[in-house]
Amino acid sequence: MKVGRKMSANLVNALLHWGQVRGQDTAVRFVLNSEDYDQLSYEELSDRVMRLASYLNKNLAPGGRVLLLFKPGFDYVVSFLACLASGLIAVPAFPPNGNRDWKRLSSLALDCGAGIVFTNEELMEDVEQWMSSNNALNAKLMAMPTLLDGEMAIVQQPVATSEIAFLQYTSGSTGSPKGVMVSHENLFINSTVINKSVALREKNEMVCWLPPYHDMGLIAGIIAPLVGGYPTTLISPATFLRRPTLWLKTIQKFRANITGAPNFAYDLCVNRVTEKDLAELDLSSLQVAACGGEPIQPATLRRFERQFQPVGVNDLTLVPCYGLAETTLMITCSEADRGRRELEVCSDSLAQDQYVAKDNALSPRVQSLVSSGYAVSDTRILIVNGETNEVLEDGDIGQVWVKSPCVAKGYWQKEEASQQAFDNWAIERGNKDGPFLNTGDLGFKIDGDIYITGRAKEVIIVNGRNYYPQDIEKVAQSIDSAIRLDFGAAFSILSESSEQAILVQEISRKILNSENSITRLDSLCQSIVEQTQLTLGLTLKKIIFIKQGSLPKTSSGKIKRSEVKGKFINDIRDNWVFEYGADDSSLSGGLAAVNNGAQSSPDIHLDNDVSFSPSQGDLNDFITNHIASLVNVKNEDIRFNEPLSALGVDSLKALELIEKLEVYTGLKLPETLLYKCSNINELISHIEEMRTSETTSSEPGVKQEALVACEFENHNREELLDLLKKELRDNTV
Repeated sequence: MKVGRKMSANLVNALLHWGQVRGQDTAVRFVLNSEDYDQLSYEELSDRVMRLASYLNKNLAPGGRVLLLFKPGFDYVVSFLACLASGLIAVPAFPPNGNRDWKRLSSLALDCGAGIVFTNEELMEDVEQWMSSNNALNAKLMAMPTLLDGEMAIVQQPVATSEIAFLQYTSGSTGSPKGVMVSHENLFINSTVINKSVALREKNEMVCWLPPYHDMGLIAGIIAPLVGGYPTTLISPATFLRRPTLWLKTIQKFRANITGAPNFAYDLCVNRVTEKDLAELDLSSLQVAACGGEPIQPATLRRFERQFQPVGVNDLTLVPCYGLAETTLMITCSEADRGRRELEVCSDSLAQDQYVAKDNALSPRVQSLVSSGYAVSDTRILIVNGETNEVLEDGDIGQVWVKSPCVAKGYWQKEEASQQAFDNWAIERGNKDGPFLNTGDLGFKIDGDIYITGRAKEVIIVNGRNYYPQDIEKVAQSIDSAIRLDFGAAFSILSESSEQAILVQEISRKILNSENSITRLDSLCQSIVEQTQLTLGLTLKKIIFIKQGSLPKTSSGKIKRSEVKGKFINDIRDNWVFEYGADDSSLSGGLAAVNNGAQSSPDIHLDNDVSFSPSQGDLNDFITNHIASLVNVKNEDIRFNEPLSALGVDSLKALELIEKLEVYTGLKLPETLLYKCSNINELISHIEEMRTSETTSSEPGVKQEALVACEFENHNREELLDLLKKELRDNTV
C-alpha cells in the first residue's frame, strides 16, 4: 500500500498510475454466470474512464451533479470514475422498480440538483418516462455511449482533494433524503485504511457481490482495490441471492483472499450451500471475510465457521468491522491475525448502561456481543454521555463519536442537520475537544475494542432501564417459526405515567389460515410476554401481529421502526391481524385495546379466496408446490389471484422460485419476472407465452438488478446493503 506516498490523494491518479505500471493486468471482472465473466485491464479501464470524462465534460461544468442509474457492472464502475476524473460529483442510485422507488428517486434527484441523469439504452425508456413526469427536475438525460472512439482521453481535471467526489444518499425518508458529501480525500484515505486492514498478501484479490450504489459495495468492493492496485471480481447482488454458492466458488476460482458482506449473507450460505457444494469447495485462500453493515450475530459467525471449516475457513477468517456513510465507510476493524473478540455480558447491567461480564453477573440473563474491532489509523472514537457530552469510562454505554480524516464534510445543502451530526464537542477532564461526528449509535469500549449495542434514538427506557429493540424482537422471534425472523419492530410509547413497550410483528400466513387461529395467536402472545419478562425483565404493554410482507424496511433491509411507531400512534391499522394487550386508553394515539390478555375480540382478518384447482395443469401444480414449500404453508392456502408478496414470496424467495422454474421449464427466465407478474395467474400466462414462442426474455449472462433495487427497498434483512438494509433510512452501512 505504498501508492499513497507516490501520488496525491486522488482515486483517479491511482487508477492512472496502475494503468501505467500494470497496464495489462486485470483491474476488474464481472461474473456473468457460473462459467463466464468479462474483465477489464487497468489500461482498458483507464482509457474508458478518461474518454467518458471527456464526453461528460462537454455536457456539464465541473461541480455539477450526475445521477448514475445503471445496473451493477462495468457501466457503473466506468461512469463513477469518469465523474471524478472530470471534476463532476457522482450521485450513485439504483434503477427503481415500482412507484415507491421512483418517488424516492425523484426526491433524491431534486435534492442533489442533478444536471445529468446518466443511464444506458437498456433503462432509457423507463428513465425517460420517469423524467417526463417530473417537470421540476431540470436535468439532461444521457445514455452511456456504445462507442467512445471519437472521444479523446482527457487529462484529469485539477480537483482539490477537499472537494466533493460523490454524494452518498443515506436511507432517509422519501421526502427528506440526506446526501453525505464525501470528498476526494475522504475516499482515498478510507480506501487506504481498508487496504491496510484487510489486504494482507503481496498479491491480493477481492470478490464482492454487494451493490455499487451503497457505500459498502462501492468503496470496499470497487474503490479500495483500485487504490491498492489489486483486482476485484464483482458479482450481481441478484445472482448472489439466487445462488449464494457462486460467491464462494468465485472466491475459489480466483484464489481470492478478501471478501465481505453483512451478517445475513453468511447465514444464507449456511442454509443454502449443500453437502455436494461443500465437497467441491476450497476456501483455503480466503484470509479476510469482513462482516459489517448490520448487527453482527455471534451465532451466525460460529455456524459459518463450523460448516466451512473443512474447506479452509478458520477462526481468523471472519473479521467484524463497523462504519457508516458519514465516515465514508470503515472506522473500526478487528485485527485479522488475532481473531474476533466476544463477550458474554449480563443483560440486566447492559440495560443500565454498564458492562458486567457473565462471571460477575448477579442475574442469570446473559447475552453475547461481538467486538467491531479497534479504531482504524488516525481515527479517535469516544463514548460520550449524550446529555452532558462528557467522555465515559470503559464499560459505560453511551453515544459513539468519531473524529477522523474519513469523516465526511456533512449533508448536501442541510446545514442544520450537518451541524447536529458533525459538529459535536466532547468534554474530557474539563477540556473541550472536537469537532466529532455523532454516529447516532450506542456502544462501549473495553481495552480499545468497540462494541455497538444499538441506535440511540431507538433505545426503549422503561422504569429507568434501557432496552434495545433488537433484543426484544429476537426474544419474540425465537418462540415459534410462525413469528417471522427479522420482521418485527419494538418501540416505546409514552403513557400518562411512563414509557410502555410495544411490539409490532409479522406473523406467518399459515397461522391465519389454520384451525383455531385466534386461540393460537393469543397463546403466542402470552408466550412472548412471558419470555420477554423472563429473558429481559421487561413487560410488553401491547403486541400487534401484522400481515406477512407488510413491515416497512429500508432499501438495505433495516427495520423502519419510526414509521411503524408513527402508524401505531396515529391508529393506522392497515395490515393488522391481531392485537393483544392490556386496556390502557392513556397510550399516545388513543388506541382502544382489543383484549386484556384473553380471547375477548381480537381484530383478526382471515381471507377466504378460492384456492387453485389441480386441473389447471402440471405447471400450476409445480408452482403451487414450490411456493408452499418456500413460505411454509399448505398447498390449499396458495391463491392464484393474490399478489405474490402477500403469499410471502419476498425477493430472495422469488429468485429461488425462478431458478426452480428454469430447471422445470427449460427456459431462461428474466430475474425480474416475478416483479412483472403480480400474481400466479399472470406468471403462468407469461411462461406459457414463452413456451409457445420458444424464446427467452433474457440471454445467458444478462446482468439483472432491477430486482435488487426493489429487494433492498422492501422486506428483509437478507436483502441488504441496507442492501445492505437497510431502509438503511438511518445509515447505509
